[in-house]
Amino acid sequence: MTFEKIHWLGEHLRCSVCFSAPLARADDAWKCYGCGATFEDVAHSSNFISDEMMIDFNIIENLKASDHPYNPTAVELIAKVEQIGGMVLDCGAGSRTFTSEHLIQTEIMPYANVDILAVNQSLPFVDNAFDVIFSFDVLEHVTDPFVSARELARVLKPGGLLYVDLPFLQLEHGYPHHYFNATRMGLRQLFADILKVEAHVVPESGHPTHLLWTALNTYRNGLPKDDRAGFENLTIGEILAAPWKDLRGSRFGKAISSEAKWKMASATQAMFAKESTGDDDATALSVEISNLPNFRNRESFMG
Repeated sequence: MTFEKIHWLGEHLRCSVCFSAPLARADDAWKCYGCGATFEDVAHSSNFISDEMMIDFNIIENLKASDHPYNPTAVELIAKVEQIGGMVLDCGAGSRTFTSEHLIQTEIMPYANVDILAVNQSLPFVDNAFDVIFSFDVLEHVTDPFVSARELARVLKPGGLLYVDLPFLQLEHGYPHHYFNATRMGLRQLFADILKVEAHVVPESGHPTHLLWTALNTYRNGLPKDDRAGFENLTIGEILAAPWKDLRGSRFGKAISSEAKWKMASATQAMFAKESTGDDDATALSVEISNLPNFRNRESFMG
């Protein structure tokens, strides 16, 4: 990091333990005057992810990072912030080749472009720090997107802009975990009562043809090799000619791999149990879940 960026961070970082600010920089680390906590650098990134956070937010190493270039809107917003001498936060930046003196990039791994290691649910910045914030294909990968949304709003300056991209009908994918997709109403609900919606669109990258292509491609690749050619030869008309349940019962429906089935599931069902403590109000119910109709002979994901 350059001297200018370190100077800015010194005025805008806050302790992730006691929330005191500002922090002092010394010997490749940030030090909190309030509680004495030290946040050491990992490679070239300042680390604000504690061991407790790693456990609480299910953070694991992610070597397969997204590496998409900034889209034209993001590039223009960065340029505008540079003109006013402000700062942009890319919260969950992935591995990017572009950096700027006016751009702070956070991640859970110390990729070459990353300034700060941090979790979205607990950002190590003071309130009202950034003129613009990016959150591109990140909120589906955090354990609690509502907490993350409040953190993004907290560190955004009054009058600032939050630019969000969040999947709706996308297949399950990792970086490294995938928890929540959102409908158009769901995305707005994340920021209801804390930020005002200025615009909401379907971008080219979110066009329905992306869903069609990825769904068909993933389904085809989830079939045994001997069945793939037959599936490819089906016309759209043949697929739509009968109810979807007929396709489910066909050889193409029965042969799909377990991994492809989980990635593309139209819905999943789960059974949860409350741990018994032996209290008097505990239920006397005894059920073998694997014998229930919808769970019988089904592969269960327990990861």
